[in-house]
Amino acid sequence: MKEGIHFKLFPAQTVHKAIESYFPLVTSPLLMESLKREDVRSTIIHFQGERGSLLHTVLKDFPQFKITIQYHGYGQPSWLEWFERLFITPHERNNFKNVSHFFVNIKPRIEYLIKEIRIASNKISYQNVGIDFNLFKPRNKTWARKRLKLPLESFILLHIGNLTSHKGVDKIIRAYGILKEKYPHLFLLLIGSHPSHPLYKLASQVSDRLINKISYSNLPLYYNAADVYCYYGNNKNIKYQGIGTAPTEALASNLNVISTNLIHFPDRIIDKIGFVPKNFTDFVNKIEFLIHRPDYNFNPRDIIGPFTDYKHQTAHLLNIYDKLLAKKN
Repeated sequence: MKEGIHFKLFPAQTVHKAIESYFPLVTSPLLMESLKREDVRSTIIHFQGERGSLLHTVLKDFPQFKITIQYHGYGQPSWLEWFERLFITPHERNNFKNVSHFFVNIKPRIEYLIKEIRIASNKISYQNVGIDFNLFKPRNKTWARKRLKLPLESFILLHIGNLTSHKGVDKIIRAYGILKEKYPHLFLLLIGSHPSHPLYKLASQVSDRLINKISYSNLPLYYNAADVYCYYGNNKNIKYQGIGTAPTEALASNLNVISTNLIHFPDRIIDKIGFVPKNFTDFVNKIEFLIHRPDYNFNPRDIIGPFTDYKHQTAHLLNIYDKLLAKKN
């Protein structure tokens, strides 16, 4: 119990890990038994993730509760969209009417909820889980590079995460190869790698520095040391994955960001916070633009704060909770 809120943890079992990123088949008998004893008047069930059998079981068996969902995105290949239309959409149309509020950070999913699932727009908030703006913040670039033993005069391209093509690591490496010939001071820094990643071998051959693991306390310094954060999602990633944690942390650190997935921010701020490449050639051109203008900066931190700072997100979340608990069933 903390600050008057009871937190409970229940064991759960999944049928197979291979389908967890799409539609996990999960059971939790102890959770189901516990819900039978909970007070409907003072209980909110908040699901992290919008898909899975456990979510639909709770929505179907316990419609009397206030239930909220935080969307995270999922790995749905385009060839499975027919499965969504035939099987998942009917389930969501039937069960999502029992959801009290949706917190969604993926624009196409907001449109999908309104048009396909017929959810009222006032039951949907544009919101992600939020990041710590006290941790990810601007710092002196030279100081950060000295701390991390990075070259002081280089132009550093940064990417953090799994070395996979769906996040565009192959495109980043290709762009780096094109520009390195013209700009020898270009430096490619990749963090979060593992030998099991599909592009690990290529990345280890091409990048200037490849880092497997770092301490979380040092992570913010890498954003401070870099000149640009790069992200180039494939079609599936752009449609279903949202902005991404690392690009958001980069923006909070006032680092310039070039990312296909900035489109998930509200339309009115996209042009003010970073570059959205139209295609691969444009991606390369935007990196080159920043190489020629090392002092150019969007300074996006204050603009994205209301949409990404966990303090703003938590305040909004609690406000929604208060309104839901004030309603009579």
